[in-house]
Amino acid sequence: MAPTPWDSSQVWWHAQERLRPHQPPAPSPASGLLDSVMTPDSGMEGGESAAASFVEKFQKYPKKPWSSLYPSVSSQAIDLLDRMLAFNPSTRITVEEALQHPYLASFYDPRDEPVAEHPFEFEEELDNVPIPVLKERMLKEVNEFRQAAGL
Repeated sequence: MAPTPWDSSQVWWHAQERLRPHQPPAPSPASGLLDSVMTPDSGMEGGESAAASFVEKFQKYPKKPWSSLYPSVSSQAIDLLDRMLAFNPSTRITVEEALQHPYLASFYDPRDEPVAEHPFEFEEELDNVPIPVLKERMLKEVNEFRQAAGL
């Protein structure tokens, strides 16, 4: 399955939620999103059983229109967010499709959209890498980028 922009759309949603006063904090990011904005479809076709059982714990609500929650946000932004947060991964917009969405049109250049030849896999869990080692690796990446860019 192609990567989807689910995580980045949750970040955007949480940033918007912080701008809405008088909202009680959610017990978890997922429950806040599900309880206040959307309720998953009854079926989790092709989904993992752990995810399906997690979702079943939430009370079912009718989906609220994004425009009622964020009236000052453009219709194109709302369409993109809605497609990014589609609960069913098989109907969710892919990263490639999201980059070509009209809301991002001014940033999209098909000649400058690198695509990985194979899925990225962490060689080791970053949580287990000491901070000094991470800093060293990041500095190495920055220096390699600068050298390649002639900076």
